[in-house]
Amino acid sequence: MVEGAVHRARLSGVVSPLAGEDGLLLTHWQPVGEAAIGQRVQRTGRMGWAEWDLVSGRVQWSVGMRRLLGLEEAPAEDDVPDGTGASETADTADTAETADTAGTAGAPGGERAGWETGVRRGRAGGRGGGTAPLVARARDPAADILSVGRLVERSDVPGFVQDVRELLTGGEIADRELTLHTPAGTRRVRWLGQAQPAGSDPPTTVLFAARDITEQEERLRSALSTAERLRQEAAAERRVSETLRGALTPPLPVVGAEGISVGAAFVPSDHRIGGDWYKCRELPDGRVLLAVGDVSGHGVDAASRAVQQRSALAGLAYTDGDPGELATALGEVVYYSGVDSTATAVIGHLDPASRRFRWASAGHPTPLLVRDGEPRVPDAEHGLMFGVAPEPSYPVNCTLLRPGDLLVFYTDGVIESRGQDLDAGTRALIDAVRECAAGGDGGARAVADRVMGEILGPEAEDDATVFVLRVA
Repeated sequence: MVEGAVHRARLSGVVSPLAGEDGLLLTHWQPVGEAAIGQRVQRTGRMGWAEWDLVSGRVQWSVGMRRLLGLEEAPAEDDVPDGTGASETADTADTAETADTAGTAGAPGGERAGWETGVRRGRAGGRGGGTAPLVARARDPAADILSVGRLVERSDVPGFVQDVRELLTGGEIADRELTLHTPAGTRRVRWLGQAQPAGSDPPTTVLFAARDITEQEERLRSALSTAERLRQEAAAERRVSETLRGALTPPLPVVGAEGISVGAAFVPSDHRIGGDWYKCRELPDGRVLLAVGDVSGHGVDAASRAVQQRSALAGLAYTDGDPGELATALGEVVYYSGVDSTATAVIGHLDPASRRFRWASAGHPTPLLVRDGEPRVPDAEHGLMFGVAPEPSYPVNCTLLRPGDLLVFYTDGVIESRGQDLDAGTRALIDAVRECAAGGDGGARAVADRVMGEILGPEAEDDATVFVLRVA
């Protein structure tokens, strides 16, 4: 029996004799079935509902709504089988006014007072502006709702007042969010409301449903924060990558020696930057230093090591060492760098007067020699790649160039691809070089661009570099 009406519900309970009271039993009942499921859904879903009866002045709160708002549990005699509790407001207008005044005095600023005044005005006046006879006797049905209103975040109060006014004139609030400061802590709540009967002015009942979305909001903020952090890190890495790429593949200088020109083309992988690098510098004795290298790995880490090796070679180039000795010294730099990595390179000196190119290879692909339009792989000796041995030695190869010759250096990204072996990649490069060297502008830069476009296009699986030396 609830409020004079009979309700059917499935209950489970414990019955035990009451100590010291002969013939009396102590019982404890709990709802099961649909009622228990309802409570469980409210608990796990962090949701609840409330019904504001504007005629009787009572607000019936579900267990979930009480928990969400941090309200005191309903007294035992007010408990009903479906997990709700009805709370009656003050018995007299004076009592309600006292509670109202006390709550307003504790509010930060005038917003709470505005909220309570707004709700009372909303109850008093319908759409036509008349007075609605909603309350029996001298009760104040707003008291419980006002206690909830005092929990609302100050910035949300004006909107909440407007929404409640809309409900009190028969309207419907489909979806709103607000922040509540409950005894259990600050919560973000999504709620909706509906006046009953729908569209009536004034209504007799207002229904509320709410869900605690605090954790959801926190997860969203965390995800957005993480996404923003990753975006900033990616932007920073992109800036670093662009800086390093400029250092590794800078515009080539114009070689002062008559009849000698150089050009290069570079295509990055999807990592945007890697370990490919090249260098061309005229030395004080008239020779030209030419080098192409490839550091293992991808990304900023590989690019940083490539910059280190390129810079080290720039200093070593001013010694009297031949290409083999330069390669040995650079190999020691890589080996003792403290980083477990490897690298390859071709390092050589070109004597413009004799057109003699003396070079050493540290595990790097042999440059292609294009003579009379036909590319071929010259015979050469190679040494170990850098980073494998502490003091490697490198034999020096010598290639005598003729007028019209092209020497095409490249990194392994040009000939390596998934599903294709190195021999097939090398044959494809030779075919592309033959076709590109035969037609169009025969300048070093133009040949490098055409070869790269023919082999790879705008993207590569690995960083790819083509460096061309042309002898006029």
